[in-house]
Amino acid sequence: MPTLSQTAQRTQDWLSEHSALPRRTGLVISIAMFVAGLIWSLQAFSGSGHTLKVWPLAILFFVCVPLTTVLNTAEFQVMSRMAGSRVGWPQSFEITIYASAANMLPLPGGMIARVAALKAHGATVRFGSLIVVLFAGIWGAIAFCYSGIWLAALGHQMLGVLFVAAGIGFLAMLSIVAIRIKPQIPLILYAFVIRVSSLLVDVLRQMLAIWAFGIFVEFGEASVFSVSTFVGNAVSIVPAGLGVREIVVAAMSSLIALPVAIGFLSAAVNRAVGMGGLITLAFGLACRRGHR
Repeated sequence: MPTLSQTAQRTQDWLSEHSALPRRTGLVISIAMFVAGLIWSLQAFSGSGHTLKVWPLAILFFVCVPLTTVLNTAEFQVMSRMAGSRVGWPQSFEITIYASAANMLPLPGGMIARVAALKAHGATVRFGSLIVVLFAGIWGAIAFCYSGIWLAALGHQMLGVLFVAAGIGFLAMLSIVAIRIKPQIPLILYAFVIRVSSLLVDVLRQMLAIWAFGIFVEFGEASVFSVSTFVGNAVSIVPAGLGVREIVVAAMSSLIALPVAIGFLSAAVNRAVGMGGLITLAFGLACRRGHR
């Protein structure tokens, strides 16, 4: 009878052999959805009478994007400590930049980059993969529970309960993974603190992106979109959830009386500013290290 690891390896081999067509198809569909949604949203915005404001985008670029990278760097340091290694801040920052860039590929590039980095510092591929899955589960659990609580507070009790139930499901998955890797409790708690902080910054980014279109939403209202980034990254057949994140935000916009077109555009602008900030940080890193 095959062991669990043998079954997982066979499954991975089969997916590697048969995933090319689904990935290409998913990429084409996501790009088509993104372009179609962007064209429609721009047309709707041009006739809305709103004007684009620069100052929220400046805060988004100069404050929120670097803060996101700093928190992701701290998260990777916790991963390395769970793997029995201590990676310095400069190297963790560099790995975070690489992982963020790899996440733009039509595959789970960010996860692969982190597993490879953990392996380079002494962890096995299996143990590194479990750590990355653990942190992804922490992200999913916090995102769905947080969004669900705000949905319920804003009067959408049924949807809120469903989201919280999904978050509890992620917590159950975390328990199974945690039993396998036996992490220290303080590190797990630290990981939760970092992920909650990252989630709040992500909400702030989405709120500022909406403000840029001349529509004011409160922080609590923008909090319902906290699942969008996680869902987008979870759909790994498209680069960085291209189109998926925008559609999730657009689909949930009516829950806070936000125009659907503004929801889609704000998520697209949030993505564009984030990519611009990442490119700037990567360029600065390359210049400092003397790399191309």
